[in-house]
Amino acid sequence: MKHAGRYTWEAVQEWLNGLGYYQRAIDGKPGRYTIAALQQFLRKKGLYPASKWRVDGDFGPATAEAFQRYLNTQNGQ
Repeated sequence: MKHAGRYTWEAVQEWLNGLGYYQRAIDGKPGRYTIAALQQFLRKKGLYPASKWRVDGDFGPATAEAFQRYLNTQNGQ
């Protein structure tokens, strides 16, 4: 997902905005605020690792894996 395009990130930002996690401009850039909002959402769902007590705004392996787990649950996998 890190290499996703602008429109994918715009969709993620709009989705997070609709859920109340992202309150900034929808610009399609996966900046630290977008990633932090995604991490907060994933933590609330119980998918973000407990070892990551602090949301860091970095789209690292822990965030990518947690987001993939969430997406898999949405696809019935």
